[in-house]
Amino acid sequence: MALGNLALDTYMSPLGTGRAVIATPNTAVLIGTSAANVVIIQALKANTGNIMVGGPLSTDSDITDGSENGVELEPGQTITLPIRELGVGTTRGVWIDGETAGDGISYLLLG
Repeated sequence: MALGNLALDTYMSPLGTGRAVIATPNTAVLIGTSAANVVIIQALKANTGNIMVGGPLSTDSDITDGSENGVELEPGQTITLPIRELGVGTTRGVWIDGETAGDGISYLLLG
């Protein structure tokens, strides 16, 4: 199976998992710092609002909720980002933001 130009072969193994939570709405949060080729992000099912996800070139103001920049996830929705394809090699630079304090995401790092 391939994700863009990145083949998801047996060499891909879980590097770690984590959660990130919105402390203050409209203030973006960086997720994780571990080296990864792919990050799978899921908006928590218990969220009461949507989560915005922006890639490595995003900044805090780029994905502020309502800006319509990035990808908007409803509670329970998932996005898979091929980090290496984006030229980063770490999850540093993947931002989230949300409408509601306490809402968040869980993520799985693959490498």
